[in-house]
Amino acid sequence: MVYDPKQGRALGCCLWVQILPRHTLLWLLLAFKVYYKWVLKQKADSDRATSSFENKWLSRSPMLQRRVYHSMAAVQRKLYVLGGNDLDYNNDRILVRHIDSYSIDADQWTRCSFNMLTGQNESGVAVHNGRIYLVGGYSIWTNEPLACIQVLDVSKEGKEEVFYGPTLPFASNGIAACFLPAPYFTCPNLQTLQVPHHRMGTM
Repeated sequence: MVYDPKQGRALGCCLWVQILPRHTLLWLLLAFKVYYKWVLKQKADSDRATSSFENKWLSRSPMLQRRVYHSMAAVQRKLYVLGGNDLDYNNDRILVRHIDSYSIDADQWTRCSFNMLTGQNESGVAVHNGRIYLVGGYSIWTNEPLACIQVLDVSKEGKEEVFYGPTLPFASNGIAACFLPAPYFTCPNLQTLQVPHHRMGTM
């Protein structure tokens, strides 16, 4: 499935989505360092980074809140952590809707003033033009996969916003997503993707 971020018009790239097997390790290549977080057994309170130049592991500031089954994306030398869930005092799972950002220059975490519109777990993530696209995932309340796309626009500091993108034609978690260069004929008109998932079969 491909998604043109400009409503089906060819601007040189499309969003490519692929369903992947479930993994217990989330990683991101950022500024020649690999940042990783273990997401197994509800333990996500340790951050590490390895430098390709120094060939050693370095400790970094811990996240403001532990979370599992979350997504990470890098924009303008900041690492954004979105979605996922945590355990409360009764060991019940709770959604994490707030967004945290990490400055790789200052080694400092900041709680963003904007939140996700709804919780998403095990979502795909892709970045294009200062926007983070959170694709699919599942709900911990219904334990069912999601077809929504949330877009976090951080291209202008102080004017960040979160909004819904078009609905996927399928609901799934464990998704991988990325933007790829694509000629016009490979980018479909995505008007149909804006129809709710449960109505796709009637078209």
